[in-house]
Amino acid sequence: MLKVLLKPDYRSQYHKRMISQKQDGDRTLSSFVFKMERLCKRMDRNITESIILSSIRKGLDDRLTSWISAHDPKTIDELLEALQRAERSTRESREMND
Repeated sequence: MLKVLLKPDYRSQYHKRMISQKQDGDRTLSSFVFKMERLCKRMDRNITESIILSSIRKGLDDRLTSWISAHDPKTIDELLEALQRAERSTRESREMND
């Protein structure tokens, strides 16, 4: 059915959308992660979790890169936990400085 309904280059279109996605301030980190996961799976239903993680990490704000690298998540759940800790840490830092 997908072959009939979608253009032959649908994978390349999803791939372009996936690599162009960047986390923005209007979106929570978890919603960004879930959106990226959906895009990756639309591009390839058999995509590995490590490729999804890599794609998500590339789209994260640069300020989170070192935090995530230090925690080295191996699964999407671990990534979500690390991002939640990063959000809490950032929020607590802001509250201490106010």
